[in-house]
Amino acid sequence: MTQQQQPDPPSHLVDLEPVGRRTRFSSGDFLFEAAQSAGVGLVSLCGGNGWCESCLIRVVEGEVSEPAFVEVDYIAADVLAAGFRLACQTYPESDIKIDIPPASLTTPPRLRVEG
Repeated sequence: MTQQQQPDPPSHLVDLEPVGRRTRFSSGDFLFEAAQSAGVGLVSLCGGNGWCESCLIRVVEGEVSEPAFVEVDYIAADVLAAGFRLACQTYPESDIKIDIPPASLTTPPRLRVEG
């Protein structure tokens, strides 16, 4: 009896700004893990449960999952409408570009200067 191989889930390009990193990531995995795989540390005081709101990001381009119940409970409707989401509760559904506010980064971004 032969085993059928399950197809890999679709992967999407995740562009993390302003840090300038990109990673290819599965559509069923959260953006928090995508950031970690690209070497970008996001603050997560709640361990990914969504109640601390410290991994807040803004979706600039592309499609992501619908807001989770915890996001609807903790984030104001106008903030959600502006594209802000929690990285620990959101996964990509297409190639996306996200903006990470400085408060959500574990280390501040460094300025690159050519001289």
